[in-house]
Amino acid sequence: KINDLFEHNGRLYIATDYGISVLDITTLEFISTYFIGTSGQETQVLQTTVLGDELYAVTRDFGIRKGTISNPNLFDFNQWQTFDAGYWLGIVTFDNKIVAMNGDSKTYKYDTGSFVEVLNQVQGGLKIKTNGSNVIVTTRNNVFVLNEAFSQIAHITAIPNLTANFTAATVVNDKIYIGTEKEGLFSTLLVNPTSFEL
Repeated sequence: KINDLFEHNGRLYIATDYGISVLDITTLEFISTYFIGTSGQETQVLQTTVLGDELYAVTRDFGIRKGTISNPNLFDFNQWQTFDAGYWLGIVTFDNKIVAMNGDSKTYKYDTGSFVEVLNQVQGGLKIKTNGSNVIVTTRNNVFVLNEAFSQIAHITAIPNLTANFTAATVVNDKIYIGTEKEGLFSTLLVNPTSFEL
């Protein structure tokens, strides 16, 4: 199962239920596969991101693991280390910081050596994304959009006249796009998220 896709410098990092596969976007050839369990075993990777020269991966069983992206031996599990052993569900790089969503319904930024809470979404998180200007956190019944100061600039709890479970969301060109389990994809304006289009 593919859990997330992350592109960096012409490579697509595919977070899967067994580890990370790396695809060269130009040649469409697989470059490598990383099995990053602490003993080299397969492990479910939920999401990846890059900050500086480090590739970070949120795993289901081993917290956040990281390895040096320029290391040609990154396929060797010994080249990976545990960044944080907590229970995490997603990770992005935003404003030169790691931002991660944990299993306790909270989102944190990693700042000066520790995690600082930036959002309590009350429900368990499903997806965390960034478009470079915003962090977007999706739960079953909420979409939160944060700006570069980590202030909440939009919060959607429902689509009028519809009972829908959200699955993921993103922001493109000042529009919020929200995926739902069964009802399709909806969009609304970031500045006034009250009217929705299917």
